[in-house]
Amino acid sequence: METPNEKKFNPYRPPETTATALTGGTQNAAAAYIPDGRTVTAGEGLEWLTAAWRLFVAAPVMWIVMVVLYAVFML
Repeated sequence: METPNEKKFNPYRPPETTATALTGGTQNAAAAYIPDGRTVTAGEGLEWLTAAWRLFVAAPVMWIVMVVLYAVFML
């Protein structure tokens, strides 16, 4: 492996090794990638919105401040 002190050092060269994915049951079935997506019931969407509302109600000032700061940064 080359070091930055060598003349031919190229920091943009791809790595010499390749990455490997973890296999062998390391993912649970709910988190597995589904190529064409999946469908869920409207009830699950309602549960998602209810959970989001509970997060907001737990700390509304924090969420409002974050939204205002985001708007200021975007301007």
